[in-house]
Amino acid sequence: VVQLAQLVAGVAPALWLGQLQVMGVPLPAPVAAPPQEALLSVTMQCCCHGFAGLPICIDGERAGETDEHGVFKLPPVTGSDPFGRRSCQLSFEGLPACVLPGWSKEFMMYAGIDGRQAHVHLPVACMIWVFYTPPDPCEDGDCDEGEEESSMMERGMVWVCADAKQVSEEALPLKGLIMFGGPDGCTVEMHGQSVGPFLFKSSQ
Repeated sequence: VVQLAQLVAGVAPALWLGQLQVMGVPLPAPVAAPPQEALLSVTMQCCCHGFAGLPICIDGERAGETDEHGVFKLPPVTGSDPFGRRSCQLSFEGLPACVLPGWSKEFMMYAGIDGRQAHVHLPVACMIWVFYTPPDPCEDGDCDEGEEESSMMERGMVWVCADAKQVSEEALPLKGLIMFGGPDGCTVEMHGQSVGPFLFKSSQ
């Protein structure tokens, strides 16, 4: 080996390698790596816990759901896109698009040239809308201003929802604090200018 290394400065390294092959000393063949099992991991941004029981669709067909840890074993990619690249479409049921990356419920997953698939991590945002809806005005129409204000304070409703489509047209913003997860959780301040969305994200 030392002699071979010293030949780098000369003109015979290729000759030496050729002689090694002729003498029956084969170069080591590349070892194919075992196929890697690709996993889809779905976690909540508010607590970093896995999202269990999320239905998974691949190419429009139900493929299963995430386990108790929010993990789903992805099958091998068998389809291809119009450019011939090995790919499949992932879609998710039971979640509004607004809590998923890009506000989309459909994603494309590609496999490498060797067919290997990378692990996929999907963070799910914890967003809520908080608003107040006043009650209907006095049906009789003859209550004075003080009685009407007292009635609104007693009968008004505060709503919390996780989808923008559920926000009422009569929604009014609130002032206050929203605390999530106890003392070690996160706090979101409402300034009375918007009904949301308010994003909860873990500090861990």
